[in-house]
Amino acid sequence: MRILVSGIMGSGKSTQAKRLASEYHLCFLTTGDVLRAMAREDSEKGRVVKQALDTGAMVDDAIVADLIKQRLAQGDAKAGFVSDSYPRHLKQLDYFDPNLEIIFFLFFSPEVAKQRLLKRGRSDDTEELIDYRHKTQGAKIKEIVDYYRDKIKVFDINGELSEDEVYNQIKAYLP
Repeated sequence: MRILVSGIMGSGKSTQAKRLASEYHLCFLTTGDVLRAMAREDSEKGRVVKQALDTGAMVDDAIVADLIKQRLAQGDAKAGFVSDSYPRHLKQLDYFDPNLEIIFFLFFSPEVAKQRLLKRGRSDDTEELIDYRHKTQGAKIKEIVDYYRDKIKVFDINGELSEDEVYNQIKAYLP
């Protein structure tokens, strides 16, 4: 299976994607972790990624696609994957299409999501950056989900329910 769990930052998509990956023995693919690891590297690409993360900007699509391709080429991804963040917008598909089969879109209030993000305490989770990301990335996420609606299975899930209720809704659509 090739699954995307999508939604705005703070919607719980990573939590749900990790649970699915674990239960179904699939690779958990998170662009954020891949990018944060690259940002720690002392290289030109690492510095570019770090600057983007520090300012809330999107990382260049070619860089993201290259990193995702490398990750999906690893052995644990052969049986499939659950992504919480790729693709995030349509232009990324010009560089790499992961051939998704299912999308779970967690719809969620930006204000509730912001409060969740502020509680986790990461350095890139400031109110200003969160608001900026929700504004700039929210429309792109909806665009990618809508693009796939007539191509593959897309399920809308209320992400504001409890973690277990969200997970049970997702599982109801899987074999």
